[in-house]
Amino acid sequence: MWEELGRAAGNRVLPVCSSIDDPPPFPGLADVALVIEVAYVLPDPLEAYRSCNRWLAPGGYALVSNPSIGGYLMHALLNRDLAQVNRVVGHRSYVDTVGGQAVNVSLFDIDAMVQSARKTGFEVVEVLTIPGSVSVVRHGLKDQGKLDREAVPLLEAAGRNVNELPGIHATLLRKVSD
Repeated sequence: MWEELGRAAGNRVLPVCSSIDDPPPFPGLADVALVIEVAYVLPDPLEAYRSCNRWLAPGGYALVSNPSIGGYLMHALLNRDLAQVNRVVGHRSYVDTVGGQAVNVSLFDIDAMVQSARKTGFEVVEVLTIPGSVSVVRHGLKDQGKLDREAVPLLEAAGRNVNELPGIHATLLRKVSD
C-alpha cells in the first residue's frame, strides 16, 4: 500500500504506521486514518476512537472496522462452546487468542460503533457491513478435521437460511472539529 501511495501521489503523501497507544508525531495534521480491527482488543475500545481523533485534522477522515457480534456468535455456536455463546450474547465479548495469548475482545454492532464515533467527535459518513461467509467456516472446519456428520447439516442449513451473517462492521468517519 505504501509503495502504491508513493507512486500515485508523488511527494504529497507521508504514510505513517503507528501503534494506537503511541502519541501522534504530528497531532491534528493527518487527513486520513485507518483503524482496522484495533478497538476490539483494547481494554477501553473508545480509546481507539479518541486516539484516531488526536491524529486527524478537522475534516479529516477515518475508516474504522471492528468484528461483529454475529460472526463471533456463529463461531461459538459452531465450536459448541456454550461459555463463549454466553459471553457473546450476555457481555458482547469473546475470549480470543492473539499472539499466543488469551485476550478478551469487545464485539460490536453498528449502533455501538456509531455511538462510539459520535462520543469522540466524529460525524458518521457511511456505514458498511462485510458479511461473514458460512462457506469459509465450513472450509476452516474441514481443514481442522472438525467437519463431522453433525456439523455438515448445520452448516448447510445456515448457508440456505442466513443471507447475511455480519462478519465485520466498518464506518467511514469525518472529524467534526477539535
